Amino acid sequence: MNVHTKYMSLAEARKISQPLLVARLASYDFVEAEIIEDEGFDGEPVFRIDAKVGKKVPAEVIAQALADLHSALNAKGDERLVFLTTRLPQPLDPQAAEEDVD
Repeated sequence: MNVHTKYMSLAEARKISQPLLVARLASYDFVEAEIIEDEGFDGEPVFRIDAKVGKKVPAEVIAQALADLHSALNAKGDERLVFLTTRLPQPLDPQAAEEDVD
């Protein structure tokens, strides 16, 4: 990381990332995203974003969303790595989840 890197607040990161996630994930029934600050495997600060969606998101769409997020955050001087996961709704019936595994 650059020694001159500045870290934006979590509120600023949310403000920047939310419209990008909406734009990239809207066609996958994007609901909301939780963004947290964490440490990466190397001890450096990272953002972890858990996006709740209604449909499975292809890997290439996730990769493009990550590229958008990195570009937008870097443009504001924050060089933290971003991890993005998408999560489908959990089934209401616990047996339905077990049936999907088999």
